[in-house]
Amino acid sequence: MLNFYKQKIFIKSLFKRDVRKDIQKYISLMNDKTLKYGPFSPEKVLLLLPHCLQKADCLYKITYDVHNCRECFRCPVGVLKCYARERGLKIAVAAGGTAARQFVKSLQPEVVFAVACEGDLFSGMNDIPVLSLGLINLRPKGPCFETLIEYDKFYYYLNRLIW
Repeated sequence: MLNFYKQKIFIKSLFKRDVRKDIQKYISLMNDKTLKYGPFSPEKVLLLLPHCLQKADCLYKITYDVHNCRECFRCPVGVLKCYARERGLKIAVAAGGTAARQFVKSLQPEVVFAVACEGDLFSGMNDIPVLSLGLINLRPKGPCFETLIEYDKFYYYLNRLIW
């Protein structure tokens, strides 16, 4: 079924058709597949976030190091960083696909829980050699700018992913 959606997305993209719904279905199927292998020990999970979750006017840029976040809770980064620390998860912020792949390679998690837009999740979930779970971010101000997450979905997935 996953290969069917991969092929469908590829063909539709060749003809410049909208593939968002197909990518969302693919991500949902990948999530179901990953959750069947769980639950996982928290230290074996990497929470991978996009830098666009951060407020644009924040003075403490997290683009290269999530630990620069001061947890002021004006954006989702502080909430997620605090939660990751409490639950014992590895956490990283990526500015793009190459950085995300490098974090996966260097931190060597068993599973990656990634937050990103449809396109980045689709390509990342296909490129990394470990199990992955994706949560599509919300983009009320457009792409790659002060994005948000659906906390109820985040907690639902994470509570099923880790013990």
